[in-house]
Amino acid sequence: MSPGQLKRAPLRKGRFLWSALLCLAPGLVGETRSQTDSLSRESEGSIDFGQLKSGQLDHVDGTDQSFTRTTVSVAFTGKYDQRLSMHFALSEMFWYPLPVGQFDEDRFVRFESDMEAYGILGLGNPERPHAFLQFGLFPFKYNPDAADLGEYLYRSGTYPGYLWTGGTSYLNSASYTGQGIRLNVTALGGFAVQDFTLFMERDIEPLHDFSPGYVLTLKPAQYLELGGGGVWAHGLSWHPEKLSPPDPRNAYSRTTGLPLLDATDAATLNTPADQIGYYTFRGFKLMARASLDVGVLLGPDGIHQDDFKLYSEIALLGVENQPFYYDKRSERMPIMMGLDIPTLGLLDRLSVEAEYHKSRFKNSIYYPKDAQLPLPLNDATDNPYNYTDSAVHASPRAFASDDWHWSVYAERKVMDGITLSGLAASDHFRHENEDEEPHVNPATMTWKDWYYVMRLNIKLP
Repeated sequence: MSPGQLKRAPLRKGRFLWSALLCLAPGLVGETRSQTDSLSRESEGSIDFGQLKSGQLDHVDGTDQSFTRTTVSVAFTGKYDQRLSMHFALSEMFWYPLPVGQFDEDRFVRFESDMEAYGILGLGNPERPHAFLQFGLFPFKYNPDAADLGEYLYRSGTYPGYLWTGGTSYLNSASYTGQGIRLNVTALGGFAVQDFTLFMERDIEPLHDFSPGYVLTLKPAQYLELGGGGVWAHGLSWHPEKLSPPDPRNAYSRTTGLPLLDATDAATLNTPADQIGYYTFRGFKLMARASLDVGVLLGPDGIHQDDFKLYSEIALLGVENQPFYYDKRSERMPIMMGLDIPTLGLLDRLSVEAEYHKSRFKNSIYYPKDAQLPLPLNDATDNPYNYTDSAVHASPRAFASDDWHWSVYAERKVMDGITLSGLAASDHFRHENEDEEPHVNPATMTWKDWYYVMRLNIKLP
């Protein structure tokens, strides 16, 4: 499973035939459609091989551990009428857990399914719609330049503001699969594009809530693109009591501003009931980004490379402060910087990205995942009173050395239908373990920890 980006539902062995039949169903339906309707099909497969060169897999040394993935997929797109088109895709992925286990059951191949199913409805004049309504389960990407890092608005947490990269795919996967609706409106002749989203929360935080979102993209010049937006995480909740769980571990003193968890001072320990507050998952996330196409800017008399770009993204994961854990907005502001480098035709794309995110806490999903509590602590043994300035300086691996992360992505089309790509990165790599769950901490906790993965992708005509 991949919180923050995609949530995959593993298909057990008894359901594999069902998924295979589901793949064939659109084709069978297509045979009975009228000749006036169009139905297109795309099929592809990929083989990945990678290795974690340095890192930790939930307190286990993961250095030089290898991982492989094989994926096959089929997608169908049909036009129902002039306004409505439908899309369906199903992928099956075969993979092995990390770390490699000592027992047979920990070494068997796993497989799971990834699905897309959505419709797009044109609004207004069928010949020239002024807006599109997309509904169902579909990928959404607001930053077209981001290859690995960034895309914080939808695939990062709020409280806590964990960061996520990868998912079922680790290559060129900076996007989010939303479950809900999206209204896309273009205005001023393409100068402004607006996206209104209403996605259901289906990750590791309280489930089934709806999070309204808005993304604005501006194109003031051919070489410049600006963007911004916000998401009200868990804004529409079916169970508001789950947003601020009245759990003693989630409590803090309104008087001292300190957590009750493992409190040692008398003032906090003796906090009256009416002065106890609880941390919440709900909050606002904001994002701003910019992209400068240097090749277009220089024009035909310059480098004239369409793939020479500078781009950046910054986010605020939680506008409102909460006591102690979330009292500094600067600690909730990841910054991504990227560069597409011209290769004079040797590669179709070469991207280098770096990220800076200063925080007192590790990039852990332990408490929201395992206890459904909005706390940033690493595990149940963490004592919040250890997070002082002296502790930060005394433990550089746990704190200062995880401020920076980086990635390098390369892609080359070998021939029609065959593409080679690769990624080397120290990002927020969370492979699934033997229980088919993501590790609570990234394997690459520091900028010195890194992995690589190579892919051969074949697309059938």
